[in-house]
Amino acid sequence: MGASVLWSYIDNHGTGRLRRLVVVDQPAAVAAVPWLAVGERTESGAIFDVGGLLELAANLHGPDGPAVREAENPQAFDAVLEKFLP
Repeated sequence: MGASVLWSYIDNHGTGRLRRLVVVDQPAAVAAVPWLAVGERTESGAIFDVGGLLELAANLHGPDGPAVREAENPQAFDAVLEKFLP
């Protein structure tokens, strides 16, 4: 969403007051929906189907969520990802 705010600013006010702009934006999550072809899923960056994404979110929000989210414990996060990545 941050990038769209910047683009709106440029649309409304121009680039006269901007010296430089770097835009890095990515959706929070891209789910591989059934109607996407395999190539489209890959191109969009989707690594989870809808069910896998919902289950991952539930695990992150569940009782083991803090361990998964902690930067000091990347193995726990890797274990969750390994369970859901194809």
